[in-house]
Amino acid sequence: MKKYIWIIALVLIAALVIYLLWGWIVKPNNENDACAMANAKAELFQKAIGEFGALTPENAALLWSKGVQERNGALQYAVMSDELKTVYKEHLDKNYPAWVTGFSSPWVEKYEIIESKPVSKGEYVVTMQFSLATSAGSEGKYLAKLSIIKGGSYWMINNVAGDEMILGLSAMDFKE
Repeated sequence: MKKYIWIIALVLIAALVIYLLWGWIVKPNNENDACAMANAKAELFQKAIGEFGALTPENAALLWSKGVQERNGALQYAVMSDELKTVYKEHLDKNYPAWVTGFSSPWVEKYEIIESKPVSKGEYVVTMQFSLATSAGSEGKYLAKLSIIKGGSYWMINNVAGDEMILGLSAMDFKE
């Protein structure tokens, strides 16, 4: 009888060791699977974004500006041309992996379109003015000039130029 108890105890210990080792071995794979799933979701969202767009140049400028204000790289990305999206995505992935752009202070208090003018058929330049603030008060006004082109049914930002502060807030400082 003692012999069977020892055998049962050894089998239980072996089963426990196997169970613990299996959990240790499989756990990284589950984390890798979760990471792969998150990456797949992100790719699907990026593709879905491509199916929507701004119907006017001003809409594109306002959506991009809202993304700057909210520190949302995805919203800025959504209204960019395919060429700019490629460069911007690479820059964000490397420098802002969560796609949260800008900094906590100063922040964008408000933004407005100062000028919107056609350059040619299917191309506009929209000048935006951003009012920045800190906890101490106003931080000044800064400009951004957006080159906006028509691609298919939608208007897309093709280039961003402007004050260094806005380029930094929008994570477009790579374009200097």
